[in-house]
Amino acid sequence: MNLFGTVFFGLVSAITWGIGDFSGGVVARTLPARLVVMFSQIVGLVTLVMLALLWGDAALSLRDMLISGGAGIVGVLGSVTLYRVFAMGGVSLAAPIAGVVSTVVPVVFGMLTQGLPKLPIMLGFALAIAGVWFVSRSTGADEAPVAIETMARRAVPMQVLLPLTSGLCFGAFLILISQVHSPAVFVPLVWARLASLVLIVILVLLQREMAVPSKSVLLPLVLCGFMDAMGNAFFVAAKLAGRLDVASALSSLYPASTVVLALLLFKERMNRFQAVGVLLILIAIPLIAA
Repeated sequence: MNLFGTVFFGLVSAITWGIGDFSGGVVARTLPARLVVMFSQIVGLVTLVMLALLWGDAALSLRDMLISGGAGIVGVLGSVTLYRVFAMGGVSLAAPIAGVVSTVVPVVFGMLTQGLPKLPIMLGFALAIAGVWFVSRSTGADEAPVAIETMARRAVPMQVLLPLTSGLCFGAFLILISQVHSPAVFVPLVWARLASLVLIVILVLLQREMAVPSKSVLLPLVLCGFMDAMGNAFFVAAKLAGRLDVASALSSLYPASTVVLALLLFKERMNRFQAVGVLLILIAIPLIAA
């Protein structure tokens, strides 16, 4: 196992995923969320097919094709579920729940299947998970207005259940894509992206949300799909280099790069939760890489 490779590719995965999420958030201001997911999936599929051809990845067995397709389906279901709870309001609660669960699930799976890592790494995991929680927190200013009586009856339980489901889906994606036996990096992701694209197109058609994006959002839309695809590829590379739990913990730090981009480009202010989260992440990284 190559711990340096796992750490390097895991961190690069977090950075690229964060850039992709930031770009998708820009586009989501003018397009429905499911459309953003659909168009980014198309861009990602084209990117991964081209990279697989250039890289010369080997074909997959039927087992690996099915696992890759399953990973793509649960991944896109996680995105749709998270966007649904965002639309209900409660972003400051939903985002950290989904982020922490999606980190914990593959970390625990990796520990069960590969044994416990050394104590500094485990401490790094704990700090990374806490950092993801804090850095994903907002001040509540971006919450959608929800009536108190509606919140009491419906919104609060769903704002917990849906992000839990989303986090489980994202964690399941990381676990499933790591179970592909082939050493190929891009071909498993091609099958995953193809399966997820079919599903999201069906959902968009059922909701009758089909629309053509304007020229003003083409660049961030392409960047969203490309960076998301590359984040997946770097995660697979991190897993091939070493342990699943290390690769998952580091790649799941992507909310930090999204927050930093918002600070730099939109002049947003980091709230106290996010400042604590970034500090915890900065401490966690060298511990995991120790």
